[in-house]
Amino acid sequence: MAPKSQNSPQGTHTSIISHFFIKVKHFVQENPIHTLIGLLVVIFAGIIIFSISAMYLNTPYKGEQATIVNLSDYTKGKPTDHDTLEYIKHDLYRVISYNLPATDEAGNTITDSTGTLITNPTALTDIAIRDGTFSQEHDETNDIYTVTFLVDIPSLYQTYRVSYQWSPTHPNSEHLDEYGTIVTCPLASELIYADFHCQDSLTRESAGTDPITAHLPYSSKYFDIALITTTQNDTTPNTTSTENTIPNTTPTNQDASPVPDSTTDAPTKPQLLVTLYVYLYETDYDARDSAAEAIKPAVLHWLSSQGFDPTNYDLIYQLEVI
Repeated sequence: MAPKSQNSPQGTHTSIISHFFIKVKHFVQENPIHTLIGLLVVIFAGIIIFSISAMYLNTPYKGEQATIVNLSDYTKGKPTDHDTLEYIKHDLYRVISYNLPATDEAGNTITDSTGTLITNPTALTDIAIRDGTFSQEHDETNDIYTVTFLVDIPSLYQTYRVSYQWSPTHPNSEHLDEYGTIVTCPLASELIYADFHCQDSLTRESAGTDPITAHLPYSSKYFDIALITTTQNDTTPNTTSTENTIPNTTPTNQDASPVPDSTTDAPTKPQLLVTLYVYLYETDYDARDSAAEAIKPAVLHWLSSQGFDPTNYDLIYQLEVI
């Protein structure tokens, strides 16, 4: 008796695929018009999806945006503009950066859940529009929309005022979107937390600032740099040393005056907080301090590469072991 034939799984799959393509071929031959319409619909849908993705993903501000968690709740169903929303998130990022590191209402430096100072606004997840502050007016003559609102950041005990303009028809709408968007410090009457000595673009320009502020905060794999700010009539730096702070070995001019104790006197130099990152997959825990020391020359090199003399700054180092 001849053995029974057995179909292999591979042969079965090949048969199914071949049968499917035969069906498709017959359908195309019998319905050429429907096939062409379907193909055009798929291509058109693909173009739309690609365009929308490009619009929302290809922003010039990648990595420099602060997210307002409930912004869409207020702009949904209202006239708005995508470019304007991008400007808002970027300008908010920039102004928050001016006020980091932050302190709580008792004057303690604010850290995240791991004990690390918050120096990057993109990590904030609690920026929200305050209820009852969102307003939008329409200038029908010029077809310009003006929107204002307050945002609160509970984790930083901070508040900011946001104002922006946009227009779907104004001939100069591109510049209106950009220059009509501004994030400023709140009025005293708008504060719900203690006064955090807010700085924004207007106050910094009027008071004059170190050119290095245009380059900060700076982040890389092995170190971050942030400006430690002080305010007028306030000699206490807007941060404090942590348990992980390591000695400052920044070279100093022999003729320069000693850096005063920041707890008693105002700093004679701008202070920069430098967080050094040591990775345990690259070095042993017991060698963490020597690994941190090896990173410091890269910090000085970066400052020099940007045109700044490291000896003009008081570098305060802290170590973060990852």
